[in-house]
Amino acid sequence: MANNFYHIGGSVPLESPSYIKREADDLFYNYLKNGQYCYVLNSRQMGKSSLWVQTQKRLQEDNIDCATIDLSGLGKNISEDIWYRVLFEQLVKRFNLSIRGKEQTWWDERAYKSPINRLDQFVEEVLLKEVSRPIVICFDEIDSVLSLNFSTDDFFAWLRSCHEKRPHNRDYQRLTFCMLGVAAVSNFILDNYRSPFNIGKDIRLSGFTIKDAKKLAEGLQDKVIAPQRVLEEVIDWTGGQPFLTQKICNLISTSRPGFGKESPATPINVGDFIQSQVISNWVSQDSPEHLKTIRNRLLNKRVTGRRMLKLYQEILRNGEITDDGSPDQIELRLTGLVVQDRQKLKVYNKIYRNVFNENWVTTELNKIPAYYERVDQLAKILLRTEFDENQRAALIEEIPAWTGGNWELTIIVILLLIDNKNELREGQEKPKIEQLIQKNIVENWLQNKAADHLQKIQNSLLTPDKNVRSRLEIYQEILQGRVFADNKPEKLALQQAELVINNDEYLEVTNRIYQEVFNIQWVKQELEKLVKEEDSTFSSALLLLGTFIILFLLSLQPQRTPDKEPSPSIPEICTKRDFNISLEKNIQQLQDLQKQQGDQFYYKCGTQLNELRLIQQAIGLAVDNFVADVPGREGAFEILCKIPPTSDNFKEAQFWAKRWYNDRAWKSDIDRALQDNPNCQKLIE
Repeated sequence: MANNFYHIGGSVPLESPSYIKREADDLFYNYLKNGQYCYVLNSRQMGKSSLWVQTQKRLQEDNIDCATIDLSGLGKNISEDIWYRVLFEQLVKRFNLSIRGKEQTWWDERAYKSPINRLDQFVEEVLLKEVSRPIVICFDEIDSVLSLNFSTDDFFAWLRSCHEKRPHNRDYQRLTFCMLGVAAVSNFILDNYRSPFNIGKDIRLSGFTIKDAKKLAEGLQDKVIAPQRVLEEVIDWTGGQPFLTQKICNLISTSRPGFGKESPATPINVGDFIQSQVISNWVSQDSPEHLKTIRNRLLNKRVTGRRMLKLYQEILRNGEITDDGSPDQIELRLTGLVVQDRQKLKVYNKIYRNVFNENWVTTELNKIPAYYERVDQLAKILLRTEFDENQRAALIEEIPAWTGGNWELTIIVILLLIDNKNELREGQEKPKIEQLIQKNIVENWLQNKAADHLQKIQNSLLTPDKNVRSRLEIYQEILQGRVFADNKPEKLALQQAELVINNDEYLEVTNRIYQEVFNIQWVKQELEKLVKEEDSTFSSALLLLGTFIILFLLSLQPQRTPDKEPSPSIPEICTKRDFNISLEKNIQQLQDLQKQQGDQFYYKCGTQLNELRLIQQAIGLAVDNFVADVPGREGAFEILCKIPPTSDNFKEAQFWAKRWYNDRAWKSDIDRALQDNPNCQKLIE
């Protein structure tokens, strides 16, 4: 039996022998065939896309025209008009309509209409007129629309309106939509003043049962003594989770003849095999990614992540909890870590229980600063009577991103949101919060709502002592990229002022408000003031001393003065990377020099040390597959972007960035990261 019997990652091809038909297959097909809207909303790698591939084939055999639109591919940081136009162009292409090649003209001629109205006109006057057969349009990755920078309530309301037109326009009886993704249907329309998205059939995807999956044993023939028994043991560990079940069967199959001394006659202990091949060192063995996908979704947002970790911790301790349908429980289910079973939530399978065990949960909880919990509690109290649960959760998630948990700033921001609650539309909290904070706190900050607090921070930073200039220079360096934390007085002073924090031995600006107010431009202005003051003081002193120096020189008999000792030169390791030794050795030499020189450690040496550490950190993240666009944290690519193009180390940063970009596994992640950080483009040029 060929080793490619199983399919790992992505949609299972149509003719694959390892596609497992489940109860959902016939339900999905029959509902769509009969014109029922459907949605398949579940965690990742549960077989949603594979289900659609199989269903689409069956529908096409029934003379139903189908189209698949991957909404994640339409763009992320784009305008509403462009997003709808790209969607319109995709539909024209999929159905090969008469206006193909003239899409832009058609769209622009109707610029006086809103994008959603243009899409509506296109569907009614072009699509439904030119395609006479029944139509099913599948929107994959539906969750991607929830992170767009404009409200998509209109989009879901339009989908519902197409359904509501059926009694009045028979053409719409031929048009059916289905949606696939990692989302909750309650998030489709967030505006409380609009009707909820209450149409469509919810297709529940369960894991494989032993009865469903018995054909997977075929891939183990001639590989193990009792294929069916081995398959049953695999499902006992995976709980029937589709991706894991296929992956482990494939691992067992490929580990037999031709690999070491294993043969079909050698008994296999499935539990021990899974422990060594999946659970142990799971971060490095998780390829294609599955466990890391669960981890990243769970820890993506620190406030809700903390709450979900505590919910999961409760499930681990008690075995199960009652499913009450709360937003946090829904989010936890969408990670894939837990599953609903008879109105209870329990851990999906034994593999997850062993990987994401109580020690792991405790470790991750300890990594999330306690102030997130305090902010969470404060925000819940102050916002309880002003916003509903969903909107309150969204606000609580955004507040720490701006305040960094600073108590005084948190209260200021919460009161600002309450004062402007009528402007905060549900689903659009993030851009509106940014707008309110920029207008009421950041702009003209000395006269704005947080003036007293920010004035204290400024006074601490600009305290007129001998270290003020070096404090500003170090802070400037922190703004441009993380700086190693040590006991230098300037760095300790910045931490004491709460302007920066020590995050895993690196200094970072405490919060986004400080970054916006005390930004690079502000630092440059303050440094220029200091330079002018120093020049002025020096000029006055020079004039005062000039006469005395001249008189003193005239009083001396002509004599040869001793040569002045040359000023110490900056060590070469501070200006040039030595490629004859390892990166770690370079860093160690600079650290040793830092210990020797203490407070006299050259600024240039500190910059070199910081940049080499950034490269080291980036390489380490890449080893763990955290290359780019990693939820909730910086990836290796983003770390390298902190090294300025003017640096001698930039070429090495480019070397690694290009190497990752040329790897197909990471190219799409880097492309997404570049959408948010276009300045990083220089790394791959």
